[in-house]
Amino acid sequence: MFHLVVDLLGKVLATIAGSLGVGIWCAIITLIIPEPIRVARNSALIAPFTAVLVGFLALAAGFGITTLLSLLIVTIICIPVIALVDIFLGALIALGIVVIAEPVGHMILRRRGIYAAPIAAATVGGVSLSVILALLFSLPFGLSVIGYIALAIVLSAGVGSLMLTRLGRRPYPRARYI
Repeated sequence: MFHLVVDLLGKVLATIAGSLGVGIWCAIITLIIPEPIRVARNSALIAPFTAVLVGFLALAAGFGITTLLSLLIVTIICIPVIALVDIFLGALIALGIVVIAEPVGHMILRRRGIYAAPIAAATVGGVSLSVILALLFSLPFGLSVIGYIALAIVLSAGVGSLMLTRLGRRPYPRARYI
């Protein structure tokens, strides 16, 4: 019985530490590159379904390329290419989380009547997203698949909005001049 309590306490502490780490990551990235995050966030808010679809296709292509190159690992050229694709994919996913965390944080803070700066909203959103996903992953009876689906949607939306805005350099949808 004691080991169950210790195991539960360890999982709770790991979730808290991981959530705080995600919050700090979101704050740092929002502080370093606020404009690309704002542009990508706006595209995710304007066209969420397009962002999820593009992000899902981009992630599928990235993981597919990695898998294909892993099968061709016999050649010495593919090893650095796999590393570069994985680094790029990891950076896209990390920035995508920040892009989605900021509007989630704004939504949570505005429901409390607080109008905060983007860095505070990104921190609150990052912590909240990671706690919610951790709770979804800990559902019993095989229901943790809901956590995987939610994670896929969040990552797809973030990566898709980054891809639509060309990593936050161009707004989407583009303004039409008549």
